[in-house]
This record gives sequence, structure tokens and C-alpha cells, in this order.
Amino acid sequence: MLRLAQAASSEFGTKYGTPPNQLRTPGKLDGELNVVNFYGGWQYVFRPKDEQTAERIADFVLGAVENGAYIGYGQDSLKSDGGRYPRTTLFDALFQMADPDPRKVKTLCNCDCTALMGDALYFGAKIYNPDFRTMWSRTERKMIMDTGMFVELTDPLLLELGTGLMRGDILLRYNAATQEGHTACAIDSDDHHETFPVKINHCSKSRIRSGPGVEYQTLMVVSDGEIYEAEGTAKDSDGFPWYRVHYDDDGQDCIGYTSSAYAAPLPQGRCTSDTWLRKSAGTKGKQIIVIPKGAEPYLTGAKKKVLLRTWYECIYGGHRGWASGLNVKEKK
Repeated sequence: MLRLAQAASSEFGTKYGTPPNQLRTPGKLDGELNVVNFYGGWQYVFRPKDEQTAERIADFVLGAVENGAYIGYGQDSLKSDGGRYPRTTLFDALFQMADPDPRKVKTLCNCDCTALMGDALYFGAKIYNPDFRTMWSRTERKMIMDTGMFVELTDPLLLELGTGLMRGDILLRYNAATQEGHTACAIDSDDHHETFPVKINHCSKSRIRSGPGVEYQTLMVVSDGEIYEAEGTAKDSDGFPWYRVHYDDDGQDCIGYTSSAYAAPLPQGRCTSDTWLRKSAGTKGKQIIVIPKGAEPYLTGAKKKVLLRTWYECIYGGHRGWASGLNVKEKK
């Protein structure tokens, strides 16, 4: 699945140009700043020349989306908010911070799609051009390319289908006749989105928070032994790693952070020959997927004996089930 992060809330609704939306459910990636599945209609993709810059841009934009309680959508052109929350207020709030981080903004502020990308370039990619504060769709292409840090891509498959899209890519469309445009940032890559399971350990009640650190809001309390899919780590203010994990909230896939002090990646086994992953332990268990010889499924730590044979609970290819100990071995 390819996803884009953007500021594109209610461009034709009542929230356009109003104070930030504080009613969004914490942890859900919707609202005035949001994450959506990839859609086409783009004219340009700007790709950072190095992976570090791409990651900083993607992490910044996602961080702003996650802080929907304080960061909303608004523009200068509509004065329905009395001028208190123009599109530049996110930039101004970050500029006052010693360590600018959109997840730590605690004052009401706004941005629009291009202001969000401008802030990501300034504070995320650390390209200190003050003109990014007031970047618009009509100026975005030139300003990005003038940095010398991006390549411009116009492959139709990339623009319409996302084929070859990379995390940290910036997408743009702009109609000069109407002066209307939009921009977004890719937070996934087309090849595959790497995830790995982590297990809550040594803690009866741990927490998933809205950001990497104990100062962030609690989204969910989790118990010892629970397993979550992680897509990487982020460090807190002391440099300690937190896992960025997916969790379910009323059927919606949400993202939060849990401390590596109480979570660890699952160990991996090794498959010595092709074998079935089954819904339940034993040869009568419903077949899910074949684990091929040489694959390294994750082991949850659970084991069962069925007719004197050991079965291991495994996670492989996004599926969770049981595999025979005749074919899956614990790695020493």
C-alpha cells in the first residue's frame, strides 16, 4: 500500500481558513492534515538525492499529521479566522523552538499544503531558505529545484499509479490558468513497506503514545505479551529509541510509539524445507500460506505439543499461525 501525507482538509468547506481542528481523534491519521492512499493526477515528483534528506522530510510531514490536535489547515486568503491562524503560523511556532519538531508543537497553528512542504524543507531537510515560509504552488517547483538537492521525475506511471514512488518524494500539480495546485509527500515506497513484529515484554501495562517520548499523549495501554507491527524507530529527547507501531482502533489502522525499554523485535527461526503455516497447531489446522525453504519466519515464543511433535507459533508474510517443528527450527 502506498500512502501520501498532506494538508488537504476542507478546501471547499467551512473549515477552510478557520482555527485548527481540535476535534480529531488522537492517533488517527485523518482530519485537516491527513494520510491517504495514493491517488494520481500529479505533474511532478521531486526526489531527494540522498536517503537521509528523504527520511527527514517524510518524518516531518508525518509528525505534523500526527499532531492534529494543534496543527490545522488554513490560508491567509480567507480571513474567517480573523487573521489569527494564517498558513505561516506552523512555521512561526517551529521557529521559536530550540529543537523544532512538529510533534511537540503545543500552540494552535495552521498551514496549507505548500506551507507544510515548505516547513518540511526548512526544518526537516534543514534547507534554511526563509522563502520556504511563504512558498506557494506556483513557486514550489522552482524553489525545490533551485536547492540542487532534488531530481525532477515525470514518468506517467509514477505520476498516475505511484510505480517507483519512494518515501520522502514530494508530489506537485499546478494549473497556471486557475492558479490552483496541490502538493503531498510520500510516506511509503513502492517496492515494499518494511515492517517487523515487536513484542511487549517485562511490563504489565505499557503505553502507545502519540510521539516518541513520555511527554506525548497516551493513545492506548498495552499489556505484556502483545505483538505489534513496527515500521522503524524514532528517538526521544534523550536519544532513546521508540518503535513506531501500527495498532487497531475500532477497525482503523493507526500509528503510535512505544518505548524499546518494554518492547523488542521477535526472534526469527529458519525453515529447513517448504512447510505450511496453519491456523492451529497440528496437521488438521487450516492451511494459510507456504513458508518456503530458507525463509526466516518470526517466532512469537508460543509452542504447542501435538502428538509428541512441537509446533511453533510464527509470523510470516503478514500472517500469524503455526508451523511444524520438523521444518521450522529456532535459530541458535
